[in-house]
Amino acid sequence: MRSSTRGLLLALILVVLLLGLYPVKAKAGSVSIAWDPNTEADLAGYKVYVGTSPGTYSQTIDVGHVTTFTISDLTDGETYYLALTAYDIFANESGFSNEVSTTLPQAALALPDTTTSPESTCLKGKSCDRRNRWK
Repeated sequence: MRSSTRGLLLALILVVLLLGLYPVKAKAGSVSIAWDPNTEADLAGYKVYVGTSPGTYSQTIDVGHVTTFTISDLTDGETYYLALTAYDIFANESGFSNEVSTTLPQAALALPDTTTSPESTCLKGKSCDRRNRWK
């Protein structure tokens, strides 16, 4: 498993670097990753490790036998550290890929509408002219 793990590591690094160049891939709240497949006959799947500190992973996701995955429900503005392992049909797991990181963009703040029409500033039951003076 070690020989193909190197290719897996390089592919994961490339994908995360590309995510930074093409922000459409890294939406606020989620990040998509992809890697080259392991070509060993006994490959059973992959695990993605996610954390907010380097080398410390708070979430392990068994993604099965796929080579792309989107991690959702991530916090906007947070930096995430990702690593990948491959495992075989005997439950042997490879070492971690090189760790990569990405920072999700801050969500745009919705500002209240500060423009008002003359009608909206009048008291209920009262009429007002265009300069918002009550009549």
